[in-house]
Amino acid sequence: VSTQSTGISFRVYEDRAILKTLPQVPWEHINTIGLSWGINKAQRKEHYKTAEQLLELHQDIAKMKGRFCLNLGPDRDGALDPQEVEALLKFAQLRDNAESSTTTTTTKK
Repeated sequence: VSTQSTGISFRVYEDRAILKTLPQVPWEHINTIGLSWGINKAQRKEHYKTAEQLLELHQDIAKMKGRFCLNLGPDRDGALDPQEVEALLKFAQLRDNAESSTTTTTTKK
């Protein structure tokens, strides 16, 4: 459990954990888009999560009332992996579209 300057305590479970039952405390899911927490030159296209996979993770975590934290590890010069950036931007579009369609559907009723 970690306490921020806000005084809020939350739980961070082990690397990439997805809970099966609703925890009693606020919690956070930490993950990567690729294989590792930094630049990994051995990664190939199939090692990266797609925007659709990221959206599914986000939705699963949101159902369990968790926060979704993605790590994008820069290289030694501070540059981000272009494939990770692309996946993150596409994920943001999918998430925004999913949230706006949910709001629209709810509002229409």
